[in-house]
Amino acid sequence: MRLLLYYFRIQIKRCMAVLPAFLISVLAIGSISVIGILIAGKTTGEKFGFQKVQVAVVIPDHSQTTEMLMNLIAGMDSTAAICDFNYLSEQEAYKQLEAEMVDAVIKVSPDFYNDVNDGKNSPVVVSMKENGTFEDTVFAELLVDGVRLVQVTEAAIYGTTYAMNRHEMETSIDEMQTRMTNAYVGSVLLRAGTFDQSVLSAIGKESLPEYYTTAGIVILLIMLGICYEFLYQKEEIQIIHLLQNRGLHVWKVTFAKTMAMAIPLWFFMMIAYSGMLIISSWRGDHFLYGDIIIPFRLFLDAYCISSYFHMIYSCFGRNGKGGLVIFAGNILMCILSGILIPGFGNMDMVAHMQKYIPITIWRQYLQSALFADGSGMNLVGIVVLIIVFEGMGAACLCKRI
Repeated sequence: MRLLLYYFRIQIKRCMAVLPAFLISVLAIGSISVIGILIAGKTTGEKFGFQKVQVAVVIPDHSQTTEMLMNLIAGMDSTAAICDFNYLSEQEAYKQLEAEMVDAVIKVSPDFYNDVNDGKNSPVVVSMKENGTFEDTVFAELLVDGVRLVQVTEAAIYGTTYAMNRHEMETSIDEMQTRMTNAYVGSVLLRAGTFDQSVLSAIGKESLPEYYTTAGIVILLIMLGICYEFLYQKEEIQIIHLLQNRGLHVWKVTFAKTMAMAIPLWFFMMIAYSGMLIISSWRGDHFLYGDIIIPFRLFLDAYCISSYFHMIYSCFGRNGKGGLVIFAGNILMCILSGILIPGFGNMDMVAHMQKYIPITIWRQYLQSALFADGSGMNLVGIVVLIIVFEGMGAACLCKRI
């Protein structure tokens, strides 16, 4: 045990000695990553981002009740996500539509609110420019869906009214129409909740900040593995051989090296975690919560990543190729897992394989550790990877000595 602790202390000192190099690597990789993400985000946002439709609303009598109703519609999630309402005069609205300064014009009747309240079919005129964009097509589709909702409700009311005129019922026609109208309005207003509860996304139920925060941390950590190549030089293998002759088994050497490599990784994870806590507290958005168990969870992720380094260097570190293999392996994992572009390679076989790529398991476990919204399967995946990597690393190290 004393020999193991002595060897572990030496490995810790050597790993801590490379902290300045780690810091430089973090700054370099982080700066390149941030610049790349900003450029990619700006480019994709301009080319592929959904641009809101600019809609001019014309209310001839400037009725406050009608404007309140339009504001209610504009504030719904399904509306606010695709368009912005601007109140203009009729002349100015159509002038801007012709100049393509707005994408559509909605003109309501002078007493639109009262007409709707009294059950009158008050017309709403919608004008759109020809050869519209994709966003205009989405807006038009939502308009059609809205009209269909009204038609369904009207058909239900007319059908029930016809039935009540032919058959005696306890409820009056006015009461029935009021109840059905209230039910319809309630269902329309509540439909906005579906945009909060049901989200179809390539990253599942995670939010984009959570996903890319964890993805960025994991990519940074696996790239830092290049700095550990000095721990597996030829002279180090000779020392391990001598230690084995004195009774220090290769499994203990594997544990000591992996633990020593994990501590600097954990150190940087704690810095990132502390920084996110400070930012979250300062902004008051509750993006992240503090928990005493999170540092232990982070260390397990760091240890698993370090066991991956140990396996690669034990197998390929003889001729100084370990760092190159780690770099190539990291790039390959990023591409195959789709970690940078969620949904990449959505073929069934590729999508099924992505779940078992180590970088996916590391990111998912980090997600569950930081935001406490993962499953126990993430922990199982981490434990399995540690056993596999440690076992293969120890086996390769035995062959080298």
